[in-house]
Amino acid sequence: MRAFVLLFTLLLIFTTKLSACSCIEENNSFRKKVKTEYVESDLIFTGTVLSRKEIPKTSRKVFGSAVVFTFEVSEIIKGKRHHSQIEVITNSDGASCGYEFEVGNTYLVYSRQSHYYTPVTQSKSDFITGLCYRNQKLKNVRKKEHRILSRMARKHN
Repeated sequence: MRAFVLLFTLLLIFTTKLSACSCIEENNSFRKKVKTEYVESDLIFTGTVLSRKEIPKTSRKVFGSAVVFTFEVSEIIKGKRHHSQIEVITNSDGASCGYEFEVGNTYLVYSRQSHYYTPVTQSKSDFITGLCYRNQKLKNVRKKEHRILSRMARKHN
């Protein structure tokens, strides 16, 4: 009986499809990491989270559920400001690489334009972000990162 339980447990472990977030980080300097994220991002801004809204999964094209965070924008570092508020979408949990912003806190946010959630949001495109981006509370951002981003923004504008 023990052998059966052990065999069943091993079978379950090896046949279950696990989905966990894994951020692969290259062994680069801090400056290189910030520059790479700057180049790969379509919109980088600082802003305060105003609200959090769960998006019900209404499409088979989208894996897992998502959350829309609405930010009051303080500063656009890269990209264009179309409104004073910006919505950013992420997965609803960290295991799926979602980033959990806290309402009321101010963040430095790196995001990319994507069509991934458009079957659910019905928009032309959305800004998305996740756990593997350089998102962080603004009070925790190193001065060096601010300087690098400012230089990159001046260089590319």
